[in-house]
Amino acid sequence: MSLSEEALALIPDREWRVNERGDGSIDYSVLDHGYLRVKTTWGSDEEIVETARMSVDKGFLGWEPGPCPSCDGLGVIRDDGLGVIRFGEGELQCSDCNGKGQIPGDAKLLKYLYENKHCYDEKTEVLTQAGFKRWSEVADDDLLACWDPHQETLVYELPKGLIRARHSGDMYRVDHGGVDLLVTTNHQMYVKRIERLENGKQGWGADWQLVEAEDLGDHSMIRYRKHAPMKDALAADLSSFPAANDQLALLRLFGFFIGDGHAARPNDTVKNYVVFHLKKRRKVLFLRELALELGWELRTLANDTYALRTEGIAPIFRGAFYNASTKSVPSVLLGLNREEAQAVLEGLKASDGSQKRGAWEFFTSSVQVADSFERIVIHAGECCHRGGDGYMHRLMVLSRMREPVVNQGKKNTSLEHYDGYVYCAHTRTGILVVRRNGKVVLSGNSTPFEFAGLTIEVQAPLFVFREWHRHRVPFGYSEMSARYVKMPNLHYVPSVERIISSSRKSRNRQAGGAGSLIVPVEGTGKHMATEEEMAREIQERIRNEQERIYAFYETMLGFGVAKEVARLDTPVSRYSRMRATGNLRGWLGFLTLRMDPHAQFEIRQFAWCVADAIATAFPRTYELFFEGMTPVLEPEMAPRKLMADALKAFSWTEQDFIKPEHAQAWGVKISSIHDRLRRALGRVA
Repeated sequence: MSLSEEALALIPDREWRVNERGDGSIDYSVLDHGYLRVKTTWGSDEEIVETARMSVDKGFLGWEPGPCPSCDGLGVIRDDGLGVIRFGEGELQCSDCNGKGQIPGDAKLLKYLYENKHCYDEKTEVLTQAGFKRWSEVADDDLLACWDPHQETLVYELPKGLIRARHSGDMYRVDHGGVDLLVTTNHQMYVKRIERLENGKQGWGADWQLVEAEDLGDHSMIRYRKHAPMKDALAADLSSFPAANDQLALLRLFGFFIGDGHAARPNDTVKNYVVFHLKKRRKVLFLRELALELGWELRTLANDTYALRTEGIAPIFRGAFYNASTKSVPSVLLGLNREEAQAVLEGLKASDGSQKRGAWEFFTSSVQVADSFERIVIHAGECCHRGGDGYMHRLMVLSRMREPVVNQGKKNTSLEHYDGYVYCAHTRTGILVVRRNGKVVLSGNSTPFEFAGLTIEVQAPLFVFREWHRHRVPFGYSEMSARYVKMPNLHYVPSVERIISSSRKSRNRQAGGAGSLIVPVEGTGKHMATEEEMAREIQERIRNEQERIYAFYETMLGFGVAKEVARLDTPVSRYSRMRATGNLRGWLGFLTLRMDPHAQFEIRQFAWCVADAIATAFPRTYELFFEGMTPVLEPEMAPRKLMADALKAFSWTEQDFIKPEHAQAWGVKISSIHDRLRRALGRVA
């Protein structure tokens, strides 16, 4: 719903206008020298809805509002073949409308998508191709580890969008030996639940499903998934490693080397050897079997020392595994499929670690080895927990905990108050690999609302840009650099009306003035001139000061001073340019902050331009957003409401006004509207 010129004309402090360009795009002229130009948009309301239909509950399928077609508005059906659950004697609840009989339309779906952020707390980490990262460290170009339930494999994919939002309220906590999560109550949890089976008994459902946390219940037993094997089709490329008779044997050797081996220094007499110090007979036998499989010579040296001699392998091992604290794992080993990752684990288990109550423990002082080992365990389809004291890292492989059950015997879930930022991403598969306090688990991601957005070009005063950047809204910025480009001789001079209005007292202490403009006359204490005259005097003084500073800037450049030094006295009123790109959720968040009446007047002008651009490109989305913002924007929107009332009043026919029985009533209504309009606009009729 693009803002009409009639309504916009009634916004009392509006200082922008719309210019239709020849190519169909739109420019907005803002303030005295500013502009906002929409460069590109992507996505649409329809695309958001279509994407959402693939990932949300049937109750939000986006049909037109009205009676549910599956149950004819009754909420119950009698057909057992439609996948519904029992609802009363002889009746079945309709699963398409959840027994309500009515279904929402696309508009409600869009509102659902905007209002619901399915997010994790700040301590949660997500697995990327570079290892586990805190959400605050994740970038748009990070490949996230996603579980594909249809192909039953782990994949690494770019996120469709990243979410960072402020949250204050209750969050859903899972505190269990195998699962640690703190998520918003509407977060999609990847779980199995107890269901009634075909034989009439209760048991675990056959399929994993995404269920909102608040729908899981406080005491119901829930099964979580912690393993995500990578299929053979995504096997790593080992062609860069030395030729061997058996690639899996080579991978077992890598694992064995992580625990017990080291590479000799280049100047040692055994510089071409990979060396192992082994006292246990089982380890010696394991190494000998590997040497036979690889076809490499194994030499027995003094003091229980064994060495594999090959010209090609020693430099590779030397670069990756030199000493305990700086050991690392070659990046090629981080893309192993399930079989290959299991081979590395087999070698590592043979050389190091200990078995304890069905779990295998491994300790390392190398952070990189610990991070890499954890990824290898996940690729192998096993479950890994991580702990330690900050120096020594303890990793446990727990096969029995691959699918832990929460709320079994005692309650492991609760609601916790949380005040901070929440994070998430939207991905194709809808399921991420996350970790909190060292415990890995599969869990859902966020909504597809980030599929749409726009890129704009803006010319605005510097102080407007600083307000623009003040809050960490997920935008990408590219601002003109005054270090390399000569600053334009463009400065913002506030209008007379702006200067006068800024002098008024306000509840907003940042924006309030002394009460009125005054001109003190020296020695008399009297006031002279009107406010308008004083405002024009202030305008002239601002303009003169800006011209003086810019003349000094040009003088400095003439002296050969670098632009980055000559600009030091630049006032915040100078105009600059930037481009900003963001998804629709980010832009709506920007409007929430900068359309607010407490925001500075100048940036509100640009925010209204962004609002109009969004209303043009995404009308249904903007309509929903605007309804939610109405209470906040009441001071700004009052003129628009009054305009609607005025148009309705003046649509009454002339005959209505001249009829005696109507004249008095209509006159009172029109007079009331007129008075409200004057007060809202701050004008004197």
